Amino acid sequence: MRFGGRPIPWTARVGRRHALAAAVIAIAWALAGELAQAAYPERLITLIVPFPAGGPTDIIARIVSVGLQRSLGQSVIVDNRGGGGGNPGMGIAARAAPDGYTLLLTSTAIAVNPALYKSLPYDPLTDFAPICELVNAPNVLFVRADSGIRSIADLVARAKAAPGALNYSSPGAGTKSHLTAEQLKLRAGIDMVHIPYRGAVPRPWRCWKGPSSLGRSRSRRSSR
Repeated sequence: MRFGGRPIPWTARVGRRHALAAAVIAIAWALAGELAQAAYPERLITLIVPFPAGGPTDIIARIVSVGLQRSLGQSVIVDNRGGGGGNPGMGIAARAAPDGYTLLLTSTAIAVNPALYKSLPYDPLTDFAPICELVNAPNVLFVRADSGIRSIADLVARAKAAPGALNYSSPGAGTKSHLTAEQLKLRAGIDMVHIPYRGAVPRPWRCWKGPSSLGRSRSRRSSR
C-alpha cells in the first residue's frame, strides 16, 4: 500500500503467523478525504482496539504497534475501547479524522456484528479501508479439571442428562466464541446457559472459580 506517495514499510512479521483469532487492521479515514501531502507520519499514531486489554486482539495489537514504530520511526499507542461487542470502539475509529493517524485492529466482529445489531455507529463497508488479515486461530473449549468431562462426548452426555444445568462463558454476546458454542448446542441438541463477559481476560478465572462450567477461548499458540 502507498500512503502520501510512498510505500509504507511493514517489518512486523505477525502477519505471517497464526496465533490469535482472525483479525483485520483498517485505517480509519473517510474514503472521500484527501490524504495529507506532508511526510507521513509526523506525529503519534493511535491504534484502536475495540476490546479490553489483555485479550487476544489486544496482544496482537501490541506486537503490531512495536513493528509499526520500528518501521515508521514514530510512536504508536494502543487505545483499548472495550465493551459493546466492539461496536463503540469501531465507531470511534470510524469518526476519527481521515488523516491516517488513527488505525483500527479488530476481530471478526467487524463482519459479524452487522448481522447481530439493528444499528451500528459505523458502516464496515464504507467507513474503513481494509489492509489485510493478520492472524487466524482456532477456538479452544475448556472445562474445570474437577468436572469429570474429558471429551465432547462427555460434555454432550452431561448436558443432555441435565438440560440448562451447565453454563458456558464467552468474551461477549455475538463473539466468535459465543456463536460457535451456540452452533454446538444446535448440532448436539443440548441446552447450556450463556454467561457473557466483557472481554476474554476474566473468563478462564471465572470458569475455574465459578459460576461458569466451561469456556471457549481463542488459542494463543500457533496453529501451524
